[in-house]
Amino acid sequence: MGQQEGRNVPVIDLQRFPSQYEKPRGACEEWGCFRVLNHGISEALMAEMKAVARSLLDLPMEAKKKKKKNAVEGSGCLEPDKAYPLHESLGLWDMGSAQEK
Repeated sequence: MGQQEGRNVPVIDLQRFPSQYEKPRGACEEWGCFRVLNHGISEALMAEMKAVARSLLDLPMEAKKKKKKNAVEGSGCLEPDKAYPLHESLGLWDMGSAQEK
C-alpha cells in the first residue's frame, strides 16, 4: 500500500515548502494525493480527527445519506457504487468558506 509501480506516495515537507511549491500539483496530477511532513499539527489532534472521521464512516448508510437543509452542493456522503465498490467518502467544508455563506 502507498506505492505505485514500486514508487512511494510523494512527500511534501513544509519546512522546505517554498522550494517545493510545484510538488503538490505534480503529486495530485500523478497520484491524487501526497503526504505532508512538518505541518505542525499535533498527533493528538490528528488522532481526534481520525476518530471523528471513523465515527462518521461507521454510521449506517441511511444516516449518512440524509442531507442537511441548505447543505453545500457536493457535501455529505458519497456511497460505494458499481464503478467503485470499495470507495466511500465524506465531503466536508470549512464553515468560514465562501461556499458556506
